[in-house]
Amino acid sequence: MTSVALQPGANTSLSAAPSRPARVIIAVGWSPTSPAGLEIDASAFLLGANGKVRGDDDMVFYNHPRTRDGCVAVVSAPGGDQQAFEVDFGTVPGAIEKIAFCVTIHEGEARRQTFGTLQSAWIRALDARDGTEIARFDLPLAGRQEVAMIFCEVYRRNQEWKLRAVAQGF
Repeated sequence: MTSVALQPGANTSLSAAPSRPARVIIAVGWSPTSPAGLEIDASAFLLGANGKVRGDDDMVFYNHPRTRDGCVAVVSAPGGDQQAFEVDFGTVPGAIEKIAFCVTIHEGEARRQTFGTLQSAWIRALDARDGTEIARFDLPLAGRQEVAMIFCEVYRRNQEWKLRAVAQGF
């Protein structure tokens, strides 16, 4: 299977074909890997039809590393990435329509640090069985002034899971 290179707004299937995985790794990376003075964290938000989390258990990050049912969990990042999550499509509750993967710069506003400071940032979807890359999105960072950004969304559409490249700051 060849990896799909995504542009902002583009999407690709993660689960339609029989050969597609039931579990994926969503891996996030940036360069430089340890930017001086920047603390960067990724999180996953499980969202219902109203676009909101149902409660604290629908937020996954370093201090809350998995949902109660284990459908999304922080895992060790593959080589070259800084943070990663495993998503088990078979156990995602029916009330969840999408999972937003966000990255923030801790105290970025106060420290005047933005994503434009980085040389590069990316998000990848990998087959959890063997680490094969399914899709990759290299975010456009030139001139970015945001300190928090939705890198991508994984969402349900017609009985399949898809990944949408977003790159939307907030």
